[in-house]
Amino acid sequence: MYFNTGNEIRSTTILNELLSRNSNFFRNLSSEYAAALYVAMGKNEKALQNLEKAYTKRELELANLKTSPYFQPLHGDSRFEDLLRRIGFK
Repeated sequence: MYFNTGNEIRSTTILNELLSRNSNFFRNLSSEYAAALYVAMGKNEKALQNLEKAYTKRELELANLKTSPYFQPLHGDSRFEDLLRRIGFK
Protein backbone atom coordinates (compact mmCIF):
# COMPACT_ATOMS: atom_id res chain seq x y z
CA MET A 1 0.00 0.00 0.00
CA TYR A 2 1.29 3.43 -0.90
CA PHE A 3 0.47 4.74 2.57
CA ASN A 4 2.93 2.34 4.19
CA THR A 5 5.70 3.71 1.98
CA GLY A 6 4.98 7.28 3.04
CA ASN A 7 3.03 8.27 -0.05
CA GLU A 8 -0.14 9.44 1.69
CA ILE A 9 -1.29 11.61 -1.21
CA ARG A 10 -1.15 8.72 -3.68
CA SER A 11 -2.87 6.29 -1.31
CA THR A 12 -5.65 8.80 -0.59
CA THR A 13 -6.11 9.44 -4.31
CA ILE A 14 -6.41 5.73 -5.04
CA LEU A 15 -8.84 5.14 -2.19
CA ASN A 16 -11.05 8.04 -3.25
CA GLU A 17 -11.02 6.78 -6.84
CA LEU A 18 -12.03 3.28 -5.75
CA LEU A 19 -14.85 4.61 -3.60
CA SER A 20 -16.23 6.81 -6.39
CA ARG A 21 -16.20 4.29 -9.25
CA ASN A 22 -19.51 3.13 -10.65
CA SER A 23 -18.66 -0.53 -11.25
CA ASN A 24 -20.72 -3.01 -9.31
CA PHE A 25 -17.68 -4.24 -7.41
CA PHE A 26 -16.70 -0.86 -6.05
CA ARG A 27 -20.25 0.36 -5.59
CA ASN A 28 -20.78 -2.62 -3.32
CA LEU A 29 -17.48 -2.16 -1.51
CA SER A 30 -18.14 -2.65 2.15
CA SER A 31 -18.20 0.61 4.09
CA GLU A 32 -16.62 -1.34 6.95
CA TYR A 33 -13.70 -2.25 4.66
CA ALA A 34 -13.31 1.37 3.59
CA ALA A 35 -13.35 2.36 7.28
CA ALA A 36 -10.53 -0.10 7.99
CA LEU A 37 -8.47 1.50 5.21
CA TYR A 38 -9.11 4.97 6.62
CA VAL A 39 -8.03 3.84 10.12
CA ALA A 40 -4.81 2.45 8.64
CA MET A 41 -4.22 5.86 7.07
CA GLY A 42 -4.87 7.65 10.35
CA LYS A 43 -8.07 9.24 9.06
CA ASN A 44 -10.31 8.31 11.99
CA GLU A 45 -13.04 10.83 11.16
CA LYS A 46 -13.51 9.31 7.70
CA ALA A 47 -13.38 5.85 9.25
CA LEU A 48 -16.16 6.71 11.68
CA GLN A 49 -18.27 8.16 8.87
CA ASN A 50 -17.91 4.91 6.93
CA LEU A 51 -18.73 2.83 10.00
CA GLU A 52 -21.93 4.83 10.42
CA LYS A 53 -22.73 4.12 6.77
CA ALA A 54 -22.04 0.42 7.36
CA TYR A 55 -24.38 0.50 10.35
CA THR A 56 -27.11 2.15 8.27
CA LYS A 57 -26.65 -0.46 5.53
CA ARG A 58 -26.62 -3.24 8.19
CA GLU A 59 -23.39 -4.69 6.89
CA LEU A 60 -22.62 -8.13 8.26
CA GLU A 61 -18.93 -7.30 8.65
CA LEU A 62 -19.80 -5.22 11.71
CA ALA A 63 -20.31 -8.44 13.67
CA ASN A 64 -16.54 -8.47 14.32
CA LEU A 65 -16.16 -4.74 14.88
CA LYS A 66 -15.41 -4.92 18.60
CA THR A 67 -12.64 -7.50 18.29
CA SER A 68 -11.17 -6.52 14.93
CA PRO A 69 -7.57 -5.35 15.32
CA TYR A 70 -8.11 -2.92 12.43
CA PHE A 71 -10.31 -0.75 14.63
CA GLN A 72 -8.20 -0.82 17.80
CA PRO A 73 -7.20 2.84 17.31
CA LEU A 74 -10.88 3.83 17.57
CA HIS A 75 -11.45 2.16 20.93
CA GLY A 76 -12.08 4.82 23.52
CA ASP A 77 -13.57 7.27 21.02
CA SER A 78 -17.07 8.02 22.31
CA ARG A 79 -18.56 7.82 18.80
CA PHE A 80 -17.06 4.37 18.26
CA GLU A 81 -18.20 3.19 21.68
CA ASP A 82 -21.71 4.48 20.94
CA LEU A 83 -21.73 2.58 17.65
CA LEU A 84 -20.68 -0.61 19.44
CA ARG A 85 -23.55 -0.11 21.91
CA ARG A 86 -26.08 0.43 19.11
CA ILE A 87 -24.88 -2.73 17.36
CA GLY A 88 -25.48 -4.63 20.58
CA PHE A 89 -22.03 -5.02 22.10
CA LYS A 90 -21.68 -4.40 25.81
